Amino acid sequence: MKKELSRRSGARIGAELMKLLGGRLSAVMLLAVLNGSLGFLCAMGVPFFGAIGIAKALGESIPLPYGAIAALCIGCGVLRGGLRYLEQYGNHYIAFRLLAVLRDKIFTKLRALCPAKLESRQKGSLLTMITADIETLEVFYAHTVSPVCIAVLVSLAVMVVTGLAASWYLSLIAAAAYLCIGVLLPRFFSRRMAETGMRYRRELGDFGAYFLDSIKGIRELVLYNAGEARAAEVDRRSDAMLGRTKALKRETALSAAATEAAVSLSVLAVLAVGILLVHGGSLSVGRMVLGVTAVFGSFGPVIAVSALPANLNQTFASGERILRLLEEQPEVEAVENGTELAYEGLEVHDLSFAYGGEAVLKGVSMTARKNEIVGIVGESGCGKSTLLKLLLRFWERSGGQIRYNGTDIDEINTESLYRNVTMVSQSTYLFDATIAENLRVAKPDATDEELMAALRMASAEELVQALSEGVSSPAGLLGGRLSNVPDHIVARLKQREPERSVASWAFRYAGSPQDVLTVLSGMTYMEHLQDNIRTYSPLVPLSDEEKDFLEETAQLMLKYPTVPCNDCKYCMPCPYGIDIPAILLHYNKCVNEGNLPKSQQDENYKEARRAYLVGYDRSVPKLRQASHCIGCGQCNSHCPQSIDIPKELHRIDQFVEQLKQGTL
Repeated sequence: MKKELSRRSGARIGAELMKLLGGRLSAVMLLAVLNGSLGFLCAMGVPFFGAIGIAKALGESIPLPYGAIAALCIGCGVLRGGLRYLEQYGNHYIAFRLLAVLRDKIFTKLRALCPAKLESRQKGSLLTMITADIETLEVFYAHTVSPVCIAVLVSLAVMVVTGLAASWYLSLIAAAAYLCIGVLLPRFFSRRMAETGMRYRRELGDFGAYFLDSIKGIRELVLYNAGEARAAEVDRRSDAMLGRTKALKRETALSAAATEAAVSLSVLAVLAVGILLVHGGSLSVGRMVLGVTAVFGSFGPVIAVSALPANLNQTFASGERILRLLEEQPEVEAVENGTELAYEGLEVHDLSFAYGGEAVLKGVSMTARKNEIVGIVGESGCGKSTLLKLLLRFWERSGGQIRYNGTDIDEINTESLYRNVTMVSQSTYLFDATIAENLRVAKPDATDEELMAALRMASAEELVQALSEGVSSPAGLLGGRLSNVPDHIVARLKQREPERSVASWAFRYAGSPQDVLTVLSGMTYMEHLQDNIRTYSPLVPLSDEEKDFLEETAQLMLKYPTVPCNDCKYCMPCPYGIDIPAILLHYNKCVNEGNLPKSQQDENYKEARRAYLVGYDRSVPKLRQASHCIGCGQCNSHCPQSIDIPKELHRIDQFVEQLKQGTL
């Protein structure tokens, strides 16, 4: 049965986060709470034992001598420091230890979900979860759970002590005060501040985007004498933000003032009732002093709790995202105690697979014996990659059989399957590491000779040897990312000058005009600098023939109406959850592959339509597709390519809708 996805309450999220502690960490947290409670009671003990001395001086029958009372005051003061240290140490040990455990749990879960459920998952949101969301939970474990528990324990202890030492009437007033200060007032002001804070954050984002846009376009503002009007609008928006800031600070000040007023009124109420009880003869002056002193000194933990709700909304939101991921089930469960595989042959019979209710493969049968090369040919989008993923058990087949050595794929140990069967895609992710480290992902114990042999087979040996550090060079060099240059264009440039990088053509073009004195380059690695130095030591200006070649290349690129997105992700995260890079990259991919139909009269219209729509749903979850763009424009100011992102998203959404309706 599908798991309920309704939003959890804060209390439920808190309870489930506490379950993650486990036995050992729960014991440490219990110890931290006890240390914190005893520490605060010790802090209260200094004035309380002082009050006992005063009560004794007023004639109360107290069996403790003054020396013992003084010793208890000093002892409480000393113990307070030690217990406070132990409390903080325990809380932060729990928090940081658990954060490490959570990162391990999340990475393990991501491995289990990969690749079926991660292909369409926004990578930025996963990164946020592993970093910001987990860090946010440190506030929960270190600065929320313990203060709440301490407030409850201290309040109960004070109520009991006040009742026994003075009067239960004073205890009841104290209980009402704790409820008001620690529960009612925070709930009231958190609701008010939530709305104000949301408006503030939204308008702050809009103001920041407008201001940055003004800075980036300042040359045009000067040229067209529009600076004064823009400055007036910046001033107006700044004043509006100041108003929102004042409103937020006013709510914060009101919350603090209301809390302090409630504390003062509570103390006055306790004092007034104590005086009435003394006047009525049911309570002595000395015991009244004890009761008032105990209650007066007990509001610290409750006041600390009253300040928590302002951060709890964000904490619980982070907690829920993490809990949802940890509860998510993989599409395919790993086989741990299955058959070990030593590949001899593959048999596929009547294989079928459907994605999102749409059949992708149907009735596929094939065989592949050891040392045999089998070619799988078909139109783009017909399911070739899907077939390979099914052979790796990335997805669960809808029907049919997949057998290795006569054994069904579902009965083969998953680790053994991956040791024998793999897939090399046309676009492989390069880790932020050296070339050697990237190659050793597939074979950790590979020798240098084996690495060079692999590079030789991939026709990359000469390219790597030309680098200053060879296989120890950073893998990120290999060309730089211009604006998503199509593969066939890269191949054209490399065929003309195999020894030159793609980026060097751009630098030669930029430096060739006679009046150009300086060319600026964004560089990440030493190899980028070395490549630029080689290009300019000395610079060989483009010949007329080379200029014609680049002009022809540019005209070829213009035939492919790609969006100049290089997947930098500066536009992310989108406040409305849209996966902007994935949408644009899928569009560009279909343009480069010829799967962008212009009308129903196109020869390959049906195939291209299907390839685009199926690939779109696979690459981008429906809730993150272009149809959800509201045109807020916050992304535009962050795009280094100056793409009008909302315009492109709306254009792509219109194109997708026309494909779906068959009205193109």
